[in-house]
Amino acid sequence: MRAAKQKKASEQARKDRIAALKAAALAESSNIRSPIDAAPVGMADGTGNEAGVSAIAFVQEFIQQQWSFSKYQATGAPEAEVKLFYNAEGTLLHYKFLKKSENSIFDDSLLRAIAKSRQLPQELPEAMSFEIVFNLKDMLAKP
Repeated sequence: MRAAKQKKASEQARKDRIAALKAAALAESSNIRSPIDAAPVGMADGTGNEAGVSAIAFVQEFIQQQWSFSKYQATGAPEAEVKLFYNAEGTLLHYKFLKKSENSIFDDSLLRAIAKSRQLPQELPEAMSFEIVFNLKDMLAKP
């Protein structure tokens, strides 16, 4: 009986400690100030009043997440430019290479990433087309 009371008291003390730590973290986070008081929200090239990244940055990042390529497969610094056409629901309608990289392995890997990106995880503000440059340096820098 005594062990059960001690266990219950210990559990309550642990819950109280967790609640106190959460309250302290919340109080501390509300005191954090930006070094720039009127820092803009969103992208420098943004239009409208939405916070967040631009649609082109979102699409480029999403395709890069779908991409896989070993730096050992490339020679030089391959770079390709692609024009992508998405509808407002985030479905890829069409794409075309504006400039191929001259490295067929790189171009094929980019095509596979585009194919995996035929449906974006979220809608776009409207039907849009994007001209995006993909290069090995930026794509290998992804986390």
